[in-house]
Amino acid sequence: MNLSLLHLLAGAKLTLADRHYQSLAKSYDFFYKERNETKFAALLKYFDVQPDHFVVDIGSGTGYLAEKAFEKFQLKNPIWCMEPCAEMQEVAKKRKGVLPIQKNADEFFKDFVDSDLRFDRAMCISAAHHFGDPVKIYRSI
Repeated sequence: MNLSLLHLLAGAKLTLADRHYQSLAKSYDFFYKERNETKFAALLKYFDVQPDHFVVDIGSGTGYLAEKAFEKFQLKNPIWCMEPCAEMQEVAKKRKGVLPIQKNADEFFKDFVDSDLRFDRAMCISAAHHFGDPVKIYRSI
């Protein structure tokens, strides 16, 4: 079931952002290639990840950066790619080393609080403006 149908069944209207990411998902990596390469260069410089770490990518989009990080850091575990847009997740499902989780940050961390699972590192690149309560999300991390 796609995100549009879920919103309709729930009686919610799609936001402009929802429609934007739905329509852009298949070509997102093409349009943002240079920007993503710049972000990945910064990630390499500051993200201290070891092969046995568990990593989550909050607002992962198509999973592009997660796949590159998985390969570059030679991770043993897939990167959990948390992204609410079904169309973006469809692209992410085809990537190596990612585990797509279709939830928004608020839902993910609400469920995560009662879990014994812990991540060694978290990526959150250009996604905070989508959070319902950014301070609460960052405290959850």
